[in-house]
Amino acid sequence: MTLIEIGSLAGAVLTLVTLIRRLVRLITAIHDLITRIDSIQETLDRQLEARQELAQEVGVHSYQIKVHQEAIQKFQERLKEMEVVTCS
Repeated sequence: MTLIEIGSLAGAVLTLVTLIRRLVRLITAIHDLITRIDSIQETLDRQLEARQELAQEVGVHSYQIKVHQEAIQKFQERLKEMEVVTCS
């Protein structure tokens, strides 16, 4: 091997090492990105669960209010019936 061939081979090896380092950095960046996406997904899942629980709780309270209003309305109707009977 001549000195020129050795220099060319060293340049090729250096280029290969540089490409491998960049590939490792790219893989590391992709891994970090996937980790961030997983973290964001977990956060979104927790928020969705909290919203669903809140919606269910609001639904229960709304139903309770509706039942309470119906009971008041029936009571008022009966009270009016009693007034009609006593006034007659």
